[in-house]
Amino acid sequence: MALKISNPIRIAILGILALAAFVFGFNFLKSRNTFSNDKLLYALFDEAGGLTPSSFVLYKGVNVGSVKEITLSKKNPGKVEVAFSVNEDLSLPADSRVFITSTDLLSGKVLAIKPGVASTYYKKGDMVGSFVEVGSMDKLSNMVGNADTNTLRKVDQAVVDASKTLNSADATINNINSVIDARVKQNLQNSVAGLNKSVNDFNILSASLAEQRQKIASTITSLETFANNLNKNNANINATVANIKTTTDNLNKADISGTINNLKSTLNELNGTLDKVNQNQGTLGMLVNDKKLYNDLQGSVASLNALLTDLKANPKRYVQFSVFSKKDKSTGTTTTPQQ
Repeated sequence: MALKISNPIRIAILGILALAAFVFGFNFLKSRNTFSNDKLLYALFDEAGGLTPSSFVLYKGVNVGSVKEITLSKKNPGKVEVAFSVNEDLSLPADSRVFITSTDLLSGKVLAIKPGVASTYYKKGDMVGSFVEVGSMDKLSNMVGNADTNTLRKVDQAVVDASKTLNSADATINNINSVIDARVKQNLQNSVAGLNKSVNDFNILSASLAEQRQKIASTITSLETFANNLNKNNANINATVANIKTTTDNLNKADISGTINNLKSTLNELNGTLDKVNQNQGTLGMLVNDKKLYNDLQGSVASLNALLTDLKANPKRYVQFSVFSKKDKSTGTTTTPQQ
């Protein structure tokens, strides 16, 4: 006898199967593996940066898990603690690090893993190192200084178009909020918050572009002034170049080699003379190297100094003065005074 199943039981079974299929499909869409135990890890950041629960975890561009929970850290005040899971069979070297990034300009944030090379690996519950990646907004701001006026206009228009698109997306999400469950609604609200932050970043960028317009215009004016000055001084520049060429030609024509050869010959003769002096050859060599001659000259100079000193002290010993001539009584002749 066949087993008969009443309609209420059939409806209940179908409802349970539909609920299980919904849970499985919901987890599958959020990249959760319903039938396996994932490896739960943690990371600390200064701010969430638009990251939300259920955000993807990427390893070399492949989705390997999801963000489970984002909370303010109690052990590390001022830090945001992110709990995320990865596949159980994924081995992460202990020097691997994670960072928050985005796959494109309008998509949500994801948690990316930068693999390391260590021989040890993270275990369940470990704290993974983290760092901050320079965002696309910062990179785009660094390019502002090199943009021209046409590019700035195009960027302004792109900002306006992006703002309109984001506003339309915001309105669409508000309509969807009325038909989805509370958790998905919270996720979408977080996404909208991220979009609003992007709009604010675009507004800041637009203001920066407006400020850079004046600097770019001033730079172009300075370049035009410099070019005009070069044109005005073209004759002077040509004259300077001609003078340099003339000087170069004169240097080429000068007999520098002959002058250097004469100088070398003179230096060789001087070296020969110095060699002769050092070898006691010639009068100068004997004067320089004969110690006895030097001592004799020194003694003669000392005697001469003593003679001059005595002459100054006793001049009458050496010189007699007389106004009139006197007669030598013994001979009867007149003598003149000796000087």
